[in-house]
Amino acid sequence: FRLNDSHERLSVHWAGKGSDVLICLARDRQQNAVSTSSVFISYDYGKTFVEKQAENMKISDSQPSIISMFYISPVLNNHYIFTDVIHNYIFTTRDFGMSFEKHSVPFAPDIIAMHPTNWQIILGMDKNDPLKKVNINVFF
Repeated sequence: FRLNDSHERLSVHWAGKGSDVLICLARDRQQNAVSTSSVFISYDYGKTFVEKQAENMKISDSQPSIISMFYISPVLNNHYIFTDVIHNYIFTTRDFGMSFEKHSVPFAPDIIAMHPTNWQIILGMDKNDPLKKVNINVFF
């Protein structure tokens, strides 16, 4: 299956044993305020893909997000976090990307760590914060 995407970088994740879900993030290596990105999800082990970002991960009706990274819960394989470090947003899903929630955060979410046993706890940090503050949030 062709993704028909011209971005320079593609990150691919298989949801794991017993799942047919593949998640792909297409983006440019260097991102800025005019960059774009695309999130594709397959529910049939890569036979077909659906682009999810354009409709489900908007900053506003007129402002698309710029996804830089995605993170997978070590506890529940259907929980994902997608980060937009340009606009300081994260997008979460608890159902393999069938639905999304948008969260504005008070920092650029450059670094995200999900708790190894509690799926509700998320740590985030802005790598350019001179104080290196760790933000603890419960998004799921």
